[in-house]
Amino acid sequence: MTTLNYNLMRSIIGWDPSFLEEEAFEQHFPPYNLYEIGEDKIKLDMALSGYNKDTIEVTVKDNILFISSKKTDKESDRPSFIHKGIANRNFERRFKLAEFMEVTEAKMEDGLLQITVEKIVPEDQKPKQIEIK
Repeated sequence: MTTLNYNLMRSIIGWDPSFLEEEAFEQHFPPYNLYEIGEDKIKLDMALSGYNKDTIEVTVKDNILFISSKKTDKESDRPSFIHKGIANRNFERRFKLAEFMEVTEAKMEDGLLQITVEKIVPEDQKPKQIEIK
C-alpha cells in the first residue's frame, strides 16, 4: 500500500497525483493557509509580518510557484533588540502547480501575501459533448 506524505500534498496547488516531484517540501517558514474559494479557485495566504511588497518576489516557472524574499538587512540599519520575535530573514517557498493552474493575482495586505490560483483550461482541452445521431 502506498501512502502519500501529507506535507508533500499540501505543497502542490491544484493537487494531482501525477505531480509528485520533490521540491524541497520540508519548509516551515513562512506559515501559510491554502483554501478553496470556488470550484476552480484556490487562495494562498502567507503570513509575512514585517515584510512589504518591495521585499517579496512571486515567480512562476515550469509550473512551480516560487515565493521568496529579497530583504537586505544592513548591519547599520538594525536596532538593538531586547526581544526579536518577528522573523526578518530571506526565504523561498515552492509550490508545484497542477496542470492548467495559473496564478491570477498577488497582493500584499495587512501582513498577508494573498495569491489567487485558478484552473484555466483552454477551450480546445475542455470536454466536449458529442451528439449521438
